[in-house]
Amino acid sequence: MIYFVLCLAVGLMIAIWPLNRWAVKHNGRTQSIGLMISLTATILALVGALISGESLFSSASLLFGAIMGIAYSVGFCMIIFYCLKIGPAGPTVMLNNLGLLFPVLLSIFLFSNGTSPTLLTISGIILTILSLVLMSFNKSSDDNVSLSSKWFKWIILGWLLSGISMSSQFLATHYAPENPYSFAFSAFGVSFLVLAGISLAKKDTRPNRVEVIVGVSTGFVNVISTPILFYLLKNIPAYVIYPVIMASPILVMLLAGHFVYKENLNRFGWLACIFGIIGLIFFNIN
Repeated sequence: MIYFVLCLAVGLMIAIWPLNRWAVKHNGRTQSIGLMISLTATILALVGALISGESLFSSASLLFGAIMGIAYSVGFCMIIFYCLKIGPAGPTVMLNNLGLLFPVLLSIFLFSNGTSPTLLTISGIILTILSLVLMSFNKSSDDNVSLSSKWFKWIILGWLLSGISMSSQFLATHYAPENPYSFAFSAFGVSFLVLAGISLAKKDTRPNRVEVIVGVSTGFVNVISTPILFYLLKNIPAYVIYPVIMASPILVMLLAGHFVYKENLNRFGWLACIFGIIGLIFFNIN
C-alpha cells in the first residue's frame, strides 16, 4: 500500500510537467499562475476539510501552513522564477530542489526517534543529491546565461525559502498529523493573500486563459498531494521521502525529454540519471 501511495505521489508531480511546459511556451506569468494555484487549492482544501470532518483550526497546522504559504509565494512564485529570468535555469532549479536538505537533516538529527539511517540509506541520499547537482549541468539552449552576483544573492534566498517550505510540511506531519487539509488551507490561503497583494501593487490582477488552466490544474494536484504526503511521512522517514519525491519526477522528465521531446542529454544528464536510479534502488532494497 505504501509503495502504491508513493508511486501515486510521484505520478502526480510528473502529471503537471506538460502543463508547466505549456505555460512556459505561452509566456505564463508565474505570479498569476501562483495566484490561481493558491485560490484553487484554498477552496479545495476547505471542501476537503468539510467532507472529512477535519477541523480547520488546528493551531499547529495553521502555523506551519502560514509559514509555508509565505515561503511558497515569495520563495517559489517570485524569487525562483525571477532567478530563472536573470540566471541559468539548471543551477536555479537544482538549488530550489536542494531545499530537501532541510527536512532531511531535521528528520535525521531531531526526529529520528532513536533510529539512524543505514549505510544504504545514507548512500541513497548522497547519490540522489549528486544526481540533482549533475542535472544542473545538463545544459539546454535556455541555459546560455552567465552567473552573476545578483543571481547568486537571490538564489540563496530562494533556496532558504524552499527549505523552509519543505520543513514546514514535514513539521506539520509531526505536530498536526491528522490535519492535512487544515495545513493546505492555511498554506495556500496565506499564499493567495500574499500574491494578491503583490498583484494589486503591480496593477496586474487578471490571469489569462493559460494561467487559469495551469493554475487550477496544479492547485487541484497540490491539494490531492497534501494528504498523500502526510500519509507517507507517517510511515516512511523524511530522509527517504524527500529525496525520492524530488528526484524521481525529474529523472522521469529527463528521460522523457530525451526520448519523447528529442531533448538530448549530455554526459552530465546521463550520469545524473544513473546516480539517481542507483540511489532510488538503494532506498528500495534497504
